[in-house]
Amino acid sequence: MWQLLALTFLAGVFAANATPHFVKGITRRRFPTPFGSGPLVNVLVGWAGFVIAGLLLVVARPQAHPRPAFAAAALGVLAMGVFHASIRTRGPIVAPPSASDGFRPPAQRRPVSGLASGEPARVVADADPL
Repeated sequence: MWQLLALTFLAGVFAANATPHFVKGITRRRFPTPFGSGPLVNVLVGWAGFVIAGLLLVVARPQAHPRPAFAAAALGVLAMGVFHASIRTRGPIVAPPSASDGFRPPAQRRPVSGLASGEPARVVADADPL
């Protein structure tokens, strides 16, 4: 029984950890991993986490004791969620950018071409960092 609880807890941890990596990767955003922080690395790390979580569940055989298995997996997800939310995963919590930092909200961005030429104004979009 303790093996079931340990394996399903770890499956929850791996699945919860895989989620932000996979999501950041498929949305082409950087997110730190031990192997780098690029989007492709994150997709691969997220995919590997989901595969490991699935394999742990296959080995654990949670069908024998579904309620304790679910509780252990839920605690694993919660543990990883608390880790990602609070323990140095994303660095220190900082205030959002302000106008004094040179940040301009979308409504305050300047047009690139004026209306004098008869063509519609285009808005300069901030480059999305990869």
